[in-house]
Amino acid sequence: MRNRGVTIEENHISRIEEEADLLLSHGRRLPFAGLFTATRCVPAGPLPAEMGCALDETPMGLQIRTSAAQETTLPGVFACGDVASVPHQSPSPWTTAP
Repeated sequence: MRNRGVTIEENHISRIEEEADLLLSHGRRLPFAGLFTATRCVPAGPLPAEMGCALDETPMGLQIRTSAAQETTLPGVFACGDVASVPHQSPSPWTTAP
């Protein structure tokens, strides 16, 4: 991304002020017209792991590995929702259960 002129800011965000101004941990302020965020997902409980479903760490969080039909790595066990596929994308590029 740096090769394309994108600045990578590695300081933490202390707070958001005004409409969308970021105040960084070292005091610098970055003004923006708007902000977009992407949350990370995790299973709500330990059941998928306890059952033996394969889990994958992805950029969107811990995901239950599923096929295009949403079947997990356990035959006859299906998973759905954000934790089973990347939101707004179907099928997920990170999930490839047999």
